[in-house]
Amino acid sequence: MTAPVSEVALQYAKIYRAHVATSQVPDILHRLPTKIAASKLEPKLLDLILDPEDNDRHLEMQIEWMRSEAGFESLLSSREKASAADIGTATHAFLEFCDFNTLRETGIEKECARLVTYGFLSERTASIVDKQLVTQFSNSHLMDWIAKAKRIYREQKFGLLIPYSEFTGHPELAKHLDGQRLFVQGSIDLLLEMEDGSLYLIDYKTDRMHADEKENPSLFVSRMKRAHGTQLTCYARAVEELFGKKPEKIFLYSFALGKEIDFFTT
Repeated sequence: MTAPVSEVALQYAKIYRAHVATSQVPDILHRLPTKIAASKLEPKLLDLILDPEDNDRHLEMQIEWMRSEAGFESLLSSREKASAADIGTATHAFLEFCDFNTLRETGIEKECARLVTYGFLSERTASIVDKQLVTQFSNSHLMDWIAKAKRIYREQKFGLLIPYSEFTGHPELAKHLDGQRLFVQGSIDLLLEMEDGSLYLIDYKTDRMHADEKENPSLFVSRMKRAHGTQLTCYARAVEELFGKKPEKIFLYSFALGKEIDFFTT
């Protein structure tokens, strides 16, 4: 039995079906997204959307993608207590605007205060930054790489057109969608250009560790690679298109582990 469809999804479905009834485009294309954030990519994304046992699955998924684009401050204003997701987003925002050298020299409290003074962060956002994890970050090997980098790119935006056929495990569907492409957009947390010209791609992750993973961190590392592999592969593809060469190293920086996870090194 499929899960009940939300009221919002039902309203969206009514509009969707009215549109489909007057269109000459094959139905399958109406059920596919035209664009998606790279962070939402999955290896068999189309197979989830086109689940024959759940005809409204694609509606709910697209609604969630639209909701995920809401501004951070608007999310904060909707609740008094910050959720774990809010704290993670606030921490990402801090890392987007902070001065890495100042952070290491003066500490998280002073750097937060500076960013609030100059309008980079609101007081509310600064108040929920996970200061303990950022302090751990400031003492990581990644900060050593940042200090040695020739150029630092933060929140590097990109857009890619990727064949739909790459997101299904069904050869017949892939063949049917030949020539159709999905617009994937994203923002790379951190890209370092080192003195020798090599590029290091880093993505921040705030995923929490399960109890068994705390006992055996290798389980957590494996899960992170499985969960975020498609996203990082897309990021690497974007780097090659933007800079004309592949990144030499790709890392996840896990705040839960307090260190980098080597996803790929040439």
